[in-house]
Amino acid sequence: MIWIELLLFRISNCLYQPSYISLESALGFYHFIPEAVYSMQAITTRKTITYTTSAGTFNYRSLKPALYFGYRILHKDKLPVLIAEPEKALLDYQYLTGSLNTIKDMQAQRMNYAEMQQTVDRNKLAHYAQMIKSKTLDKRIKHLEKLLHQAHTA
Repeated sequence: MIWIELLLFRISNCLYQPSYISLESALGFYHFIPEAVYSMQAITTRKTITYTTSAGTFNYRSLKPALYFGYRILHKDKLPVLIAEPEKALLDYQYLTGSLNTIKDMQAQRMNYAEMQQTVDRNKLAHYAQMIKSKTLDKRIKHLEKLLHQAHTA
């Protein structure tokens, strides 16, 4: 299954450039969410757009060029696949999801905080959050930190 997923990620990267896989697609890839993701979710510096093709649906959300960072390159048959690092995928999701204002809102997302606790580099998360410079995001990250701490002590 992972090779199909990486192939779709590669198609997404090529279909609309520049872009990297993030949001629910990356969160699913890192096992941070339990639900299957049926469309590719990516970040771009260009306008927000959706493409529906025979290969699937590809959604691109726009961020300012200064926020286009925090991705890594995986390889699918020697072809590069750009995907957000776990920390940046979380931040992109927190930044672009307007309904995450309380801990209850975040708990309703049914994320796998135990998996995040093991995977996420908290120093990198804090550093990236500082680079984004958003008071709303900072508040959301504090909620996330509480949930990660609860997962650690559970």
